[in-house]
Amino acid sequence: MEFIGPLLAKMAVTAALVVSASVAAERSGPFLGGIIISLPVSAGPGFVFLALKSDDAFVAASALNGLASQGATCAFILAFTQLATRINPLAALLAGSLAWLAVALAIARWEPGFLPALAFALACFAVAIPLAQRPDAAADPAKRRAGFPSLLGRALLTGTLIASVVTASELLGSMWTGLLLCYPIALTTLSLILILRHGGALAAATLARTLPPLVVFPGFMVAVHLLALPVGSGWALVAAFAFSIIGVAAIGAAGHLIGQRRAARRNSLVPAAED
Repeated sequence: MEFIGPLLAKMAVTAALVVSASVAAERSGPFLGGIIISLPVSAGPGFVFLALKSDDAFVAASALNGLASQGATCAFILAFTQLATRINPLAALLAGSLAWLAVALAIARWEPGFLPALAFALACFAVAIPLAQRPDAAADPAKRRAGFPSLLGRALLTGTLIASVVTASELLGSMWTGLLLCYPIALTTLSLILILRHGGALAAATLARTLPPLVVFPGFMVAVHLLALPVGSGWALVAAFAFSIIGVAAIGAAGHLIGQRRAARRNSLVPAAED
């Protein structure tokens, strides 16, 4: 029974981070919401807890498999965004989870090395980003507060997954520990609440906009994998979090600047059209 206390602590910390990010993303609309939820708010704490429990070699190996798992995350987002407005959005969410599982099983059989895993992850993003964009994205709805039941559901789901995977990491091995820690639980919970509150179109638009900033996430895994052994897991995670925050902020700023230039260009055409 001694493991109950640490397990509950892991659940509480992870749940608090993911719920906070999900609420902020929901209130911010698709663009900012996609940036917020693309931060390592679930996998990040998971790897911190793993580093406290396991040796550096295990953390490095898990990060390698987490790197490859970004291909599964791309499959999840692509399946959901393509189906959310064509079928029942809850069924589309299930299809996305099944797509993630199918790719994860293929990765587990493949057992890629570092360079193949990196190339695979980046290739998946290159394919998924243009395909996931939806021209029929819904406009931002009025911002509303998430109710206590939805917050509680998100907390239980995310906290239980991360805490359970870290606790059972020795049984799972580095392959499935890395894969499961990187399951897109934050995206799943955000999608579910957006579907229930606003419908599938907005959920699909938000997830589509997570893909460009999520390109930074492989860098998080690369930093942990390459630095865990030479400098230790703790410093590797510090570097990985710093890289993620700076990278996501840069992508967000670039996206905002592009949006402003497009708006200015459209506005400059209005007088000419009236003449």
